[in-house]
Amino acid sequence: MLGSDLEDVEHANRELMGGGRFRYRHAINVRPMGYGTPRAYKATTSKVFRALSDADMIWVLAAHRLRQTGTPMNGMAGMQTASRTLTLALQALVSSIDFRSQQASFLENLKDKNALGVLGIWRYNSSANVEDNLKRLIFNMLCEDVLLESADYIRVMWPIKKFPVPDAQVIELGQRRYNVDFVESLQSGLGTTLVGFGVDVAPSSNSSAEFRDFCVDLFAGYGWWQVAVAESSITMQRDDKTVRVFPITSARNLARTIPGNPSERERFLVLTNKTVPRSLKNRPYSSSVSVIHYSELGRWLGGVFGDKLVADR
Repeated sequence: MLGSDLEDVEHANRELMGGGRFRYRHAINVRPMGYGTPRAYKATTSKVFRALSDADMIWVLAAHRLRQTGTPMNGMAGMQTASRTLTLALQALVSSIDFRSQQASFLENLKDKNALGVLGIWRYNSSANVEDNLKRLIFNMLCEDVLLESADYIRVMWPIKKFPVPDAQVIELGQRRYNVDFVESLQSGLGTTLVGFGVDVAPSSNSSAEFRDFCVDLFAGYGWWQVAVAESSITMQRDDKTVRVFPITSARNLARTIPGNPSERERFLVLTNKTVPRSLKNRPYSSSVSVIHYSELGRWLGGVFGDKLVADR
């Protein structure tokens, strides 16, 4: 279901209802393209989940909404990320149908589960260690529409021949802990790309508290930690650098959240999941104040502090 159009969700439901001849019934919901407020006719994750009651699993794909490139090719880059993630996730699922392999138990255990999941990919960087590569894979699975931290486990398809399959382990990313296990998938054609499946996740309620926690998780991918919480802001720190972050989920509150008399010694970042009006982006604030969509966080951290994502090449 590309873009989460209600029409596509209804079509998928009709296909699933007539899919009794199939042993496995999985749906993949590609969240809306673009960066900003989704259009009203786009189905929420909760609505997609309720509509597809005949699916073994409904997988959410949202990696394309995590990072903007900052170039005129933004939209094409997002589409390419979504397309590549979708292709490799399907490849990993299809390769699991081989009943002679260890992978087959993955699909068998999900039969008739009717649960929500989230997926992501990461091409292994041999210059980084296994833990950092897994942190990057987990970062690529983050999504404002579901709570990745609620997953029963994250199953990673491990296609890399020159490295042994790791043992099940707990991976920490920021203040979160994720249970990760592995399945060898040498014949999957994935090359060196890890594919992660977060099984049985809870949908987001889209509350301001959940969005705040999502922002903390995004910062964690760049090595930042939450060190303080106030009524409307959080303070993030890395080494001796600090940023005061105002997570905003209401477009009406964007302008009024901007500090009136900001200190030049402290950086303020208004971070939102809504479309940022051009008038706000172009308004001459103090040099210590920025207003951005969360998908611009990596570009902002790179420009201000020179930060990179964990396991970046």
